[in-house]
Amino acid sequence: MISARNRISLTLALLFFCSPSSAVQIVEMTGYLYTPDISTTSIQDIQISPYGSFSSPDFAGNGLEISFDNSLDADNFGTFSWTITNTGETLSNLRFFGFLDTDIDNAINGFFNEYGDESGFAPGLGSIDSNADYWEIDEPGLLFGNIIDNLFAGSLDNFNNVPQGLEEDVSLALGFEIGELQTNDSLTVIFNIDTANNGGLLHFDPDSNTGYYFNGSATVQVATVPAPGALGLFLSGMVGLLLRRKNSNSISNMH
Repeated sequence: MISARNRISLTLALLFFCSPSSAVQIVEMTGYLYTPDISTTSIQDIQISPYGSFSSPDFAGNGLEISFDNSLDADNFGTFSWTITNTGETLSNLRFFGFLDTDIDNAINGFFNEYGDESGFAPGLGSIDSNADYWEIDEPGLLFGNIIDNLFAGSLDNFNNVPQGLEEDVSLALGFEIGELQTNDSLTVIFNIDTANNGGLLHFDPDSNTGYYFNGSATVQVATVPAPGALGLFLSGMVGLLLRRKNSNSISNMH
């Protein structure tokens, strides 16, 4: 495991010595899945990180097939998504979280001058809708933030720890209450990074007057039972016919 000191050193090296090609630079993009049926802490799928990209072995070990789609453009605006299919036992009390750590115009004015705003975000109603139910805006754990600890614990504190006036390094997270994910059902969570207001969390750099909104949605695709084929229908019909004949013969023998 990478120590906190080494994590800080690696991150600072990435931030100061990489030449970004766009105003928004992604430092980390990670999905967290929590269910007490697998573990007391969340399992990860890291897609972008200074330390490499990998999925937790707990995904495969518990019958979870995971796929990721990155449809962000060259400026890191657009969508990215996870799809998780459960081929194992039914999972209960399931939650999914998306963590996004970015810097805005880091090469021009650094990354300690930014803030977040949640005033336009409306939490969802739990597993009955597709909206995000949990949120957090925080420093990404290098100095004082507890957002990573919360993600591993399977919860977010719905608090903005980097508001306007207390600018610092900003990271964002959204969480979804999924409920049950039964065998062969699939969960798809789509996240959107947009300069237009999409009703999500705002990450803003006042020195460059640049920002974006972060939002998402989660849906469960229920596995469908295959319709019976022609042979199945024929056999079902024959069984029904034989049962009817047997019942008819039984009634006739009673008289």
